[in-house]
Amino acid sequence: YFADSAGKKGGEFYTPREVVRLMVRLLKPQQGHNIYDPCCGSGGMLILAREYVEEAGGDPRNFRVYGQEANGNVWTICKMNLIFHGIQDAGIELEDTLAEPKHVEPDGTLMAFDYVISNPPFSQNYQKEGMKLASERFIYGLTPERGKKADLMFLQHMLAMLKPTGMMATVMPHGVLFRGGAEQEIRRKLLEDDIIEAVIGLPANLFYGTGIPACILVCRPKGAKPQERQGKVLFINADAEYHEGRAQNVLRPEDIEKIVDTFDAFRPVERYAAVVPVADLFAAGCNLNIRRYADNAPPPEPHDVRAHLQGGIPRAEVFALRALFEAIGLKPVNVFTYQPGPELPPPPDWDGVYGPFAQRKHAPGHFVFAPAFATRADLKGFLTGHPAVQAQRERLDTAFATWWEAHNHNLVELTGGAHLQGVSLFATRAGLLTSFETALLPLGLLTRYQVDGVIAGWWDALLYDFKTLAYQGAFTAIVESWVESIRATVEDEDETSRDNGEDPLAHPLIEHLMPGYLEKLETLESQIANLKSQIAEATRDPEENSRGDPLWSPDPLWSPDPSGAPDKIKQLRNDLRAARSELKRLQGEFLERLEARRAELTENTARDLVLAIARERLQAALDRYVVARQQALVGALENLWDKYRVSLAEIEAERDAARGRLNEYLQTLGYDRE
Repeated sequence: YFADSAGKKGGEFYTPREVVRLMVRLLKPQQGHNIYDPCCGSGGMLILAREYVEEAGGDPRNFRVYGQEANGNVWTICKMNLIFHGIQDAGIELEDTLAEPKHVEPDGTLMAFDYVISNPPFSQNYQKEGMKLASERFIYGLTPERGKKADLMFLQHMLAMLKPTGMMATVMPHGVLFRGGAEQEIRRKLLEDDIIEAVIGLPANLFYGTGIPACILVCRPKGAKPQERQGKVLFINADAEYHEGRAQNVLRPEDIEKIVDTFDAFRPVERYAAVVPVADLFAAGCNLNIRRYADNAPPPEPHDVRAHLQGGIPRAEVFALRALFEAIGLKPVNVFTYQPGPELPPPPDWDGVYGPFAQRKHAPGHFVFAPAFATRADLKGFLTGHPAVQAQRERLDTAFATWWEAHNHNLVELTGGAHLQGVSLFATRAGLLTSFETALLPLGLLTRYQVDGVIAGWWDALLYDFKTLAYQGAFTAIVESWVESIRATVEDEDETSRDNGEDPLAHPLIEHLMPGYLEKLETLESQIANLKSQIAEATRDPEENSRGDPLWSPDPLWSPDPSGAPDKIKQLRNDLRAARSELKRLQGEFLERLEARRAELTENTARDLVLAIARERLQAALDRYVVARQQALVGALENLWDKYRVSLAEIEAERDAARGRLNEYLQTLGYDRE
């Protein structure tokens, strides 16, 4: 919240949680190891790395975190943040990391870590004079001292802090991938030693304080890469896959799943990822520009000249949408009619159903929109209301309901002290994700990463509830935590939480425990607004308002009988006072009512309540993905409509018809154009 409100100042020490979660999942830290962040800011990367160990079934107490921060105020925030998260033995030091690394052994040598993770400040200056342990850290050379290019200095420092079997992930600006001079020479040496494992391009405007796109570099010490990855670099271009937020763009759960899955498999993906031999990178002058190897630029918009001139929609552009049609349960024949050309027979799988041809000329072998679509607006309503679309949605809902009934026991089993028996939350998540794929993917409505994104986003949103369940061993503990969270927000005097979008009444617990309460509040608020409006109308001066607003006319309720208006206004004000009093009473009793309803819950009823809310949230996430899938087809069809609905031949025909009518009018008036 502070980073969001403070802009660039906050962004100096805060990396968006989605990016951190992605980096941690790339590293996959394990218990018995340690992790280091040379620019630790508020400590979020270290905290999420430790939580990953815990979720994977490891002992977080057997995982040490270390960090260094140059800003004293931020260093203090980091120390407090770690303590709040139960980490009291962290090694967090205060000093400029490039100038004086603080994590050194008693003999003066650098400490070594299993993992290094960081988001260092982009392209800052540094001073070579007085740097400590420079020869041990910057073995590949220095970058220009006053060129605002200390990025590869941070990267070398991180490499120097790794154990021989270690692994690091760091955020970097794109400039380090292709700039020349000393940086190009450093890249050449990194490639010679086969240090770089992956280069991952991220969307623009992810980070606070800067809108420029960044990348993640995954590196290992010389000789530490897995054998099958040696001599190769994986390039992932994920800069086009994100959710556009209000202030910052956001990596969606399916985006993170896709990146991690591609990295783990270390495989090429068309227009997304490429595995490039290091020899090819040398041949390209050690240029690591991601788009050079994994170009995800969309293909150019196709335009069929004959269709533009004569009418119709090209076969190729219709067939390109067949996957979208089939996903939501339709076929192109539901939207288009087809006229075969002399050498273009009907498509073999067109079911022999063409419908009536449109009454206009169009190029042979092309499609046209069916006559039912008279306007562009008809497309959306037809698709969303089509019986085949509804049937496909019903199949999805049935599959979802069946899956939930078969697998919600995985959440119930967390109450049995699963974390003490070595059963990890991460394993529970993986099991739910796999079974969800098995149940829903065969329907074809969503892609694999969209199906994964449904579960991943839902799990992340409820993760702390699942942790409460695993460690407290009771569903009543989750309900208690929800009630306390709602209480804290309601009693927040400065309304900070509400300013950040937290509405305590929006929590689904309210609807379940206090059915009808929200409707009563909404009814009273609507009644108050209506009464205020009536009072404002009744107390206007008709003459004054009519002079100020010529369109205003007095309310007929008052005009015929001005003498009765004061009594009616008085009654309205009494009604308003009573409505406000009732609203205040309901609001004042809110927490008391909520606590009373919570106290009535048993463990069994709390279990049913929590599972019902979890199911509703998962259903809502699924619904959002389905709607987005349907809208993708609607958008594609609207694009075809805009391109090909009217041909040049039709425009010319309309022009000629208008010219003929004009000539007739002129002749009737006695004008001869010749």
